[in-house]
Amino acid sequence: MSDIITDGDFSSASPVSDYRYSAPFAQFAINNLYLVEQDFVIESTHFSPLAIDTAHPLLADFYLAMETPMQPTSMSNIMRWTRKYSKVPPSFSRPGGTYPYSFPVMWTGVNDTSRLFAKPITVNARIQTDFFHTSDANTITIIEPQRYVLALAPTVDATSPWGEPVVTNAGFGIAETTPDLATYQAWVAGGIEIVPEASKITPNWMGNIHMRETIYLKAH
Repeated sequence: MSDIITDGDFSSASPVSDYRYSAPFAQFAINNLYLVEQDFVIESTHFSPLAIDTAHPLLADFYLAMETPMQPTSMSNIMRWTRKYSKVPPSFSRPGGTYPYSFPVMWTGVNDTSRLFAKPITVNARIQTDFFHTSDANTITIIEPQRYVLALAPTVDATSPWGEPVVTNAGFGIAETTPDLATYQAWVAGGIEIVPEASKITPNWMGNIHMRETIYLKAH
């Protein structure tokens, strides 16, 4: 593509292209334009990079995510490069395919009515995607996986006599758990979701905008 050169001096960055918008989540049928880039030229001796997260001078809510390396143009000492800006996308949810998970023993105290062994099945998953605008990605909360613990000792995993994760109420021969059996049964009946693994953070997804993805499964 030929260079686009404008009149005037080149002691400061001069835009030489229109805005180019893009939808980074179009593959999920989310066609909102959260990214924009534009080309600039400048005399090489006057170039200095902008600080990441610099607000766009004209486009509200867009912040500098990156600048490409400079490339020479047909004019001596005049360089061309691209600035890419992003705005903070809102949270969204998408199907996450299938996920294998062992759901806990449900101990009623009676073998005939208890689920004696954990239930390993593959179920449909949902992925919740959230965004955070901060200079420190370490401040973003990681959503931890669901645990089945003793009510009186919340740091201790609750296990059945068969050594598997268990939910049970008090008085059933196993110490009460959190969640207890009644709560977990209500989760199953109500389609409540649990988290099978810790959420994943993509730091600096675009500049100081970070992305967190968390998998959710309906309790079974």
